[in-house]
Amino acid sequence: MEEVNSNLIFLILLSIFVVYIIMVGFKQTKENERIALFQFGKFVKIVGPGLNFFIPNQAKQMQRVFLGQEGEYLGNGVAKINDSIFPVKGESLDCGDIVKIISFDNANINVKAIVIKKDVICPHCKQSFTLN
Repeated sequence: MEEVNSNLIFLILLSIFVVYIIMVGFKQTKENERIALFQFGKFVKIVGPGLNFFIPNQAKQMQRVFLGQEGEYLGNGVAKINDSIFPVKGESLDCGDIVKIISFDNANINVKAIVIKKDVICPHCKQSFTLN
């Protein structure tokens, strides 16, 4: 009788564990978003839209990124978006540019520089100028 009880307890615990893994492991992404995977803090890849399954792992972190999301270009093909560093591709990007996500591929996030107009006041003559 004791053997049956221990087997039953083991099966119940195992089934609870499997259900937990399945519930935690599935992530759904919408058409305009992707999940960026990081392993030990380093960018690994971008996972596309749909229902994705990930085995829960402390070494892997996930972060959602959206089309139209903005970040800062840091130079050397990387940008800071949501406090994480991502490899990006874009034309005529300079350090410090504000960039906007325009598309995704498996290895990079494609971005476009945004022109921000700034009102600047000259310290000498106190005139206001708009810079592009």
